[in-house]
Amino acid sequence: RAARDPEQQVEVVDRLVDEHRTAFAFLRAAPGVRREVGVRAEAVERPGRGEDPPERAFGHEVAPRTQHLMTDGPYRLNRNPMLTGTLTFLAGCVVWLWTWQAALVWVAFFAIMLVQVISEERRLQRDFGDEYKEYCRRTRRF
Repeated sequence: RAARDPEQQVEVVDRLVDEHRTAFAFLRAAPGVRREVGVRAEAVERPGRGEDPPERAFGHEVAPRTQHLMTDGPYRLNRNPMLTGTLTFLAGCVVWLWTWQAALVWVAFFAIMLVQVISEERRLQRDFGDEYKEYCRRTRRF
C-alpha cells in the first residue's frame, strides 16, 4: 500500500535509497525528480531574477532557476546544444526508417520543442536583458 502523506513518501524513498544505494541515489540528489514522482510536494524557494519558473511552459519541474547565462562550451556554438543533438539523432532515425510516419513524428517533436524554446527564450530575455540579446545575436538557436 502506497504512503499518502508526503513525509511518509520521503521516508519510503530514503529507505529505498539506503537499501539500493546506486539504483535510487538520484532520488535523494535531485529534489525535482522527487517532486515529479510525487514524493515531495513542497515548493522550492528560488531566489532569482524573474518571477516565471522554468517549468511554467509544460507544468513540470525542469531545473532550478537560471542564475548565470551559459555562453561557453557547447553553448558558444548554439543556444540549445542538447536539443540540437536530439533533433539530429531523430533526423538520422527518419532517414534510416525512411517513412512518412517517422518524418511526421520528427516534425511534431520539432514543433513542440520550438514552442518550449521560444517560451524559454522569452524568460531568459526578461531575466538577462541586454546580455541575452547579445548572446542571441552571436549564436544560432539550433
